[in-house]
Amino acid sequence: MRWGRVIRCAAVLSVCCAVPIWAQPAGPGASDAPGAASEVATGSVPRLIRFSGAAPDLSSSVQPITFAIFDSAQAGTLLWNETQQVELDEQSNYTVMLGSTQSGGLPLSLFTSGKALWLEAQIAGRPEQPRTMLVAVPYALRAADADTLGGKPVSAFLMAPQPANSTATGRSSGTSSEPDNSSPTSGTSPAPLSASAGTSNSSGSTNSPTPCASVTSDGTGTANQLAKFTTPCNLTKSAVFESGTKVGIGTTAPAGTLDVNGSALVRGTLQLPPRGTATTTSGFSSQPEDWQASVFNSGSAAPLTEHFLWQAEPLGNGTATPSARLSLLSAAGTALPAETGLSISHTGVISFAAGQKFPGTGTGTITGVLPGTDLSGGGTSGTVTLSLNTTATDARYARLAAANSFTGNQSVTGSVTASGLLVGSRLSSTVGTGTAPLSVASTTQVANLNASLLGGFGMLAFARVAAANSFVGNQSINGNLSASGTIAAHTNSSSGSVAAFSNSNSSNTANALNVTAFGPGVIGDHSQGNAGNFLNNNTSGVGAGVRGEVNSIFGNNGTAGVYGVASGTGGYAGYFEHTETTGFGIALQVVTNDQGTGMVVDQEGSSGDPVVFQTAGTNVARIDRNGTGFFNGGTQLGGADLAEFVSTTGQPPQVGDVVEIDPVHPNCFRLNSRANTTRVAGVVSTSPGVTLNAGNGATSGVSGPALALAGRVPVKVTGEGGPVGIGDLLVASSTPGHAMRAPEHPLPGTVIGKSMEAFSSSEGVVEVLVMLR
Repeated sequence: MRWGRVIRCAAVLSVCCAVPIWAQPAGPGASDAPGAASEVATGSVPRLIRFSGAAPDLSSSVQPITFAIFDSAQAGTLLWNETQQVELDEQSNYTVMLGSTQSGGLPLSLFTSGKALWLEAQIAGRPEQPRTMLVAVPYALRAADADTLGGKPVSAFLMAPQPANSTATGRSSGTSSEPDNSSPTSGTSPAPLSASAGTSNSSGSTNSPTPCASVTSDGTGTANQLAKFTTPCNLTKSAVFESGTKVGIGTTAPAGTLDVNGSALVRGTLQLPPRGTATTTSGFSSQPEDWQASVFNSGSAAPLTEHFLWQAEPLGNGTATPSARLSLLSAAGTALPAETGLSISHTGVISFAAGQKFPGTGTGTITGVLPGTDLSGGGTSGTVTLSLNTTATDARYARLAAANSFTGNQSVTGSVTASGLLVGSRLSSTVGTGTAPLSVASTTQVANLNASLLGGFGMLAFARVAAANSFVGNQSINGNLSASGTIAAHTNSSSGSVAAFSNSNSSNTANALNVTAFGPGVIGDHSQGNAGNFLNNNTSGVGAGVRGEVNSIFGNNGTAGVYGVASGTGGYAGYFEHTETTGFGIALQVVTNDQGTGMVVDQEGSSGDPVVFQTAGTNVARIDRNGTGFFNGGTQLGGADLAEFVSTTGQPPQVGDVVEIDPVHPNCFRLNSRANTTRVAGVVSTSPGVTLNAGNGATSGVSGPALALAGRVPVKVTGEGGPVGIGDLLVASSTPGHAMRAPEHPLPGTVIGKSMEAFSSSEGVVEVLVMLR
């Protein structure tokens, strides 16, 4: 689809369907010159025109767009212009009100000359879009003259005098003393006319009200806003707003039948009547007084409304002694409020909720304190004293200052300390395993004490130095472990490691495991003579033979999961071999999930190549230290064209677009600007086989589109030059970025290439053999 046609059609439809909006000039002398902002009288509507358009190939964002009106479809005189910051939608479309950046809107004189007008839009510094002729409705702005007489407003003229009222009442003489309002000062408007029922003069007579010639408004009122008179003949909006069955004061979005946004003062009784009239079977509570608090709930990550309701509730309905109480109800969120237990009776007695506490320090009156067992004293008021009955307690309780005799079992939860001997027939301990049942502070040895046990365990529970030992539990050694023989570890468990080495001190720079071998090794069998040998011997398993991992924030090569070093004059720092000749495994695979490079090969020696590829020990490809690649079998590329990366201006070209040399910006390209242009340079490549001019080579990325210089590429075409046949020459069309069939004798320098396909539609894509000439 051609963007230019879309924009022109959308603009014409928008302007044709625009509703004219009239505005009255500020008064005599207001400027209507093109390009100047005309003042608008208070209460009038600005002169605006709705206009819709599109900004192709731009994502949704805010873009500067300059709108201008000319007196010709091409060139001509600029009559008016303005620039607006326009927000594009997801389809790159926009809608604006022309004249909204100027206080008076569009100048009225634009539409009073009777000439045709043309609107031009320029988006974000791009080339101007084709002009659109303003038709029909915008010229209705000429009807704004109906609000003026000779270009002057009504206020510039004298009003006709009002006839005097000859039927005045309340006068003793019967003559009229109606004031004369027929001669206002020249050049001024008549005084406002009264809209009241009547006024009294000094003689006590009443003047009949004079009807308003017109009722004016300041234009600030909105739908559903109640109006009020600021003068007898002028209306303006009030603070009262009606929305359906809801009325708001100070708000245009009432949430209830009456919603007051602000303080309220009630100079009388505020009643909350019952919800119904009681019957013999049921009573009715009062309308509640709902208090609300908003609190944030971190569990649901949302605000929560807490309700507290006070309401009067009936009690004893249908009895001879009915009453009521004032109760507090509460609920959270959307739950129904429920009784809290706090209420006040009709006599003022307060009932508290369960668990009510009184933490105060007052000295109130008590009902009474009575002495219990082995206590004496008590009272019902004032200060109350309780004392121990020593006659009874001496026989029942142990005394601290006298000897006591205990006949039953005694239990002490703390320690027992005795300054004398602790004598007993038997000492029994019930402490658990691992805690000493007897603690002796003296260093003097006691014969035969625990002679058969050590820590409560027999001799077979301990490792013996001169014999082999078998450990069934986990063992921890804080020092070094040395062995003259082989250290072997084995497990038959379904989980857990055979051996685990850990250095848990983050400041310790020592290795968690050191393995050193001095053997010569075996060239033919790398499983022998190694410092370490790891084998995951499970043919159906997916575990690794060796896994190295490092958790570090540093990116240097010393923080590797596996670090191999060849410190001699030969050998490999890393060697990977797949020995199964019938398999399809990979000797080495490099995978990265990070944003960095998958693999870096750095040759820092004075000679040698960074990378060499071999087949059966013979070099087949290599990259030398200068970055030159050598491939014995040649190279195979995926694309079908040769392209170079280029710089562009204006609207960014897309794949398949026809571009031309930019005559303003050296070494730059842009979308083709007209048909059969000799500046045509080629087609933006879809997937080039070879790319040139790739910035700084392998050390940086490339930017800009790839321009196909030779080969086969898809190209956008139109039917402007007629149907395209296989082998037809193609040139640039008048649609930016598109080609068309060349004329019979194309000009030199205009041909893009030859079409490889037939084409007979209005717009599409064909394969082309690029051959500029």
